[in-house]
Amino acid sequence: MDKTYVKVYMRAEALLQPLLVIAFLLALMPPASLLAQERATIVGTVADSTGAVVPNVKVTVTNDATGVTRILVTNSSGNYSCAAAPYWAILGARRVPGL
Repeated sequence: MDKTYVKVYMRAEALLQPLLVIAFLLALMPPASLLAQERATIVGTVADSTGAVVPNVKVTVTNDATGVTRILVTNSSGNYSCAAAPYWAILGARRVPGL
């Protein structure tokens, strides 16, 4: 066997081995979307101190980290829902005048 051929083959094998290891490790990693879920659906009912539901209440969902606020209004049953809210959101509620 030619010595030049052996040297080239050994060099190619030495370069290929780390790439195969990296490809194998990457194949074992789950997709990033499965690692961290940063969104949730917030649902609830607004009730007064006697337990009666309160319709037409303004509910705010605020992300303290970014300052982004979503404003919701409860329905006639006092229910509200906020889809795709950040899990660290802060809730607040107050009666909306005129509703």
